[in-house]
Amino acid sequence: MTTLFSIITPVLDPSAQEFEKCIASVQNQTHTNWQWCVADNGSLNPVITERLRNLAASDSRVNLKSLPTNLGISGGSNAALEQATGEFVVLLDHDDELTSDALATIADVIASVGSDVDYLYSDEEIVDTHGVRVVHFAKPAWSPSRFRAQMYCGHVSVLRTEIVRLVGGFRSEFDGSQDYDIVLRVVERARKIIHIPRVLYRWCSGEDSVALDPTGKPWAYAAGIKAVQAHCDRMGIEADVVETPTVGVHRLERRLRSQPLVSIIIPTACSEGLVWGKRDFLVHRCLRSIAKNSTYKNIEIVLIIDDLCQTADALAELCNSLDFKSVQVVHDLKPFNFSRKVNLGAFHAHGDRLLFLNDDTEVIAPGWIEAMLGLLEEGDVGAVGAALLHPDETYQHAGQYLNDKPHHVLYRHPFSDPGPMSCLLTERECGGVTAACVMTRRDVFEAVGGFCEDLPNNYNDVDFSLKVRSHDLRVVWTPEARLWHHESSTRLKYASKFDSARSNHVLKFEHEFMRRRWQREMASDPYLTDALCNAHDIPPTFPLFR
Repeated sequence: MTTLFSIITPVLDPSAQEFEKCIASVQNQTHTNWQWCVADNGSLNPVITERLRNLAASDSRVNLKSLPTNLGISGGSNAALEQATGEFVVLLDHDDELTSDALATIADVIASVGSDVDYLYSDEEIVDTHGVRVVHFAKPAWSPSRFRAQMYCGHVSVLRTEIVRLVGGFRSEFDGSQDYDIVLRVVERARKIIHIPRVLYRWCSGEDSVALDPTGKPWAYAAGIKAVQAHCDRMGIEADVVETPTVGVHRLERRLRSQPLVSIIIPTACSEGLVWGKRDFLVHRCLRSIAKNSTYKNIEIVLIIDDLCQTADALAELCNSLDFKSVQVVHDLKPFNFSRKVNLGAFHAHGDRLLFLNDDTEVIAPGWIEAMLGLLEEGDVGAVGAALLHPDETYQHAGQYLNDKPHHVLYRHPFSDPGPMSCLLTERECGGVTAACVMTRRDVFEAVGGFCEDLPNNYNDVDFSLKVRSHDLRVVWTPEARLWHHESSTRLKYASKFDSARSNHVLKFEHEFMRRRWQREMASDPYLTDALCNAHDIPPTFPLFR
């Protein structure tokens, strides 16, 4: 027995030409087990009202409910919903189109993933009035952090009818973002959420559409912020949802429930580098920036130094002069192994929040620690990464995408550009995050076994992220934690200890180790889309450096 879909469409005086395209897109579905629940929401154009009557008379699958006055988009949607008898409702605007295989594709996915799927969404495209593609939006797998910052799921949205009714249908106080509100309420209860990586919906950019001009309906985005705030309140997320300069993107200003001790673990060789035109000890700059630029003060510093460090006394003196809760200096005289160093630092740390940090970083955003802590207060978040910038104001790190050769998302992308579909402005789930700046909870760190010491140089952060995800925990990147990264300066100090042959041998071993250990996970990153690959300059040098 094939799935019955109830297509929900409130209609209010659309362009006759666009409405005909919408009608044709429904009638041309290759999956024929559907009903179209249409609510005429007080249309005044006789061409539209007559077309609706003829449509209902000619096709028994079209259920028409004519409303004497305009009840608003939520009222019209609820009137359409009242007629639905299908297992799932499919949201379709009166001037948009489904691809001919949309329902068939959705039915196949539902059959393949099991009976516990409650929400599905697909990729989409925006087309002009001539039907020419203007924008192709390839979406990631379900990303709750991003969804709270941006209604990225959009079209086509498919929701289990039982849950839609259970949460009370559409709410008029969120008109303009009523679909955002109802999806938020549905996903709070959904057992399984599925992204279909195919374009199944065409969003038509007419004169009244926000498809290409998102500033056209500011009241709609205000309703979206209101919907997310209500969602956060229901979910117990302590945050104020505030607008950003980018219309359609908002952010969560989190309120921390407590002020836990954060242990910042920094392996260092006390190397010097040329930073902003001056030579300086990198770890000194890093520590001064933490003390000066951080608004969070319950901080413990754990430094792991080794036989290359000739300035331990000066470093201790500097730490004593800065306003940290405590400072520990741990000596590690063994050959360089990044994973062993950070594990050793975690062993000596007293905090329940562990923040691993490269010594060649400098704090930019004063609330960087609070932003990471706030995300970790969500119990299913296991690791949080930061936005790292090169000194030329391009991205060094905006999350990792995982494949046979993992890379940084949008490496060298200009910081001034928001990225494809504003993805660089939102917190979002990703395949992995760099250990150059990552925060986790101690219980998570211990549960996954810390960093793998079989990976002394490369991929240990990729491995750590994958272990976190294997425990059904989310790995989240946040743009609210920003630091400069004078990339791999520490690595260069250690590089002289390895001859080229030795280095290549280690690299080959680490690569093969990852392929054997994570073959399935690295073959398919659910958050990877073409738009997130390295769109600017050349890809980062393989391997993926911290």
